[in-house]
Amino acid sequence: MSVKNSSGGQVQHGSKTVGTTAEVMTAAQQGSGMVKGVLIKAASANTGIVYVGSPNVTAAADDTNTGFPLSASESIFIPTEDLNLWIVGSAASQKVFWLAR
Repeated sequence: MSVKNSSGGQVQHGSKTVGTTAEVMTAAQQGSGMVKGVLIKAASANTGIVYVGSPNVTAAADDTNTGFPLSASESIFIPTEDLNLWIVGSAASQKVFWLAR
């Protein structure tokens, strides 16, 4: 897992690389305890699908996968004050970018 962030000002941003094992993304990891929402975007170079969801999120090859799917360059905004999301990729080294306030 790699997490990078910038904590200057009220807007936070960074990136996270995930594989086929679900990993948590929390406000504390991102350098911010105050979150109003987070925008997550899958990198355009991703070869697989990234799934965003709860601790039991999966990236199965069939219809048993769970979570919200993001193909390359797709994004989702999640309004939340308690960032506690899990992310998993259908392949190794899938990257997401995030922007939070």
